[in-house]
Amino acid sequence: MRGRIVQWDAVQGRGTIQGDDGSRYAFGSEDLTSPGLVEGMDVAFEPAGDRALRIVAFATPAAAPAGGFWAPSTEPAATAEPRLSLWGYFLECMRKYLDARGRARRREYWGFTLFYLLFLVAAIILLSIVFFDEIRAAAETPGVTPLPFDVLLVVLFVVFIVVMAWPGQRHDNRFGPDPKAGEVR
Repeated sequence: MRGRIVQWDAVQGRGTIQGDDGSRYAFGSEDLTSPGLVEGMDVAFEPAGDRALRIVAFATPAAAPAGGFWAPSTEPAATAEPRLSLWGYFLECMRKYLDARGRARRREYWGFTLFYLLFLVAAIILLSIVFFDEIRAAAETPGVTPLPFDVLLVVLFVVFIVVMAWPGQRHDNRFGPDPKAGEVR
């Protein structure tokens, strides 16, 4: 049977799997055949009453072969994400953007946003230096009041921050599995 690990305590060696049949199955470290299990990982197991035996970790559903059978992954089971620097998160988001696969956690997203905004500010400053005379001439035009534009920018910035801080979907979608699957929210 297939399922997903919904709880795993590596210290105590106990956990719970949500089976595809909707039932929950308890398991212990003695039932594992794959090291490095984490919450949210897809697994296959043999049900025995309310227990799961011979648990094998699988690749994500996107990597499963056609026909509905999930073959065991040839790679070691996934472990917890390594902590990256903000630049590392920016590069990870760019990789996901270019691959058009995967979903970013908040840490990745905000690392990406920080460097994106830094690059944007640098470009604006560079363009302001290059086109200083044209900008000054436009600002000195009689009858032009910059206040409504400034207020609009502040309102748009606040709306941008609120929308970007909104949590993502709590289920798998066309962009990939939920990176926070199995976490209590």
